[in-house]
Amino acid sequence: MASLRGIRAYLAEKGTALVTSSFLRRCGRARTAVGPDGAELRVSVLAEERDEVARTQTTLLRYERHHGADRSVVERPWVLHWYSRSGFQALAAAAGLTGTAVTDATEPQSPPARPT
Repeated sequence: MASLRGIRAYLAEKGTALVTSSFLRRCGRARTAVGPDGAELRVSVLAEERDEVARTQTTLLRYERHHGADRSVVERPWVLHWYSRSGFQALAAAAGLTGTAVTDATEPQSPPARPT
């Protein structure tokens, strides 16, 4: 709810926000960036598990930092909870957003939510 209210507050009058629940990941493929100190920072997906009934997805992430001879690696699970279509529409409305379409990957694209 706080995220949706933040989106609503940020939008200009008649602004549009696209809220997606799609996460495209590739297991084993690291995304990299360079930190302010020149260290190479990496994050990669090691595994994912979905529970459609509980509406959770657990992703095992590996974070790496390489700087010269120094190297650190941390693995952490990231648990994502999602709402049903009607539950999300109710949250968006409570945050002051008007949904114009809620689709899934097999449905055609429609205009995103607009503020009320």
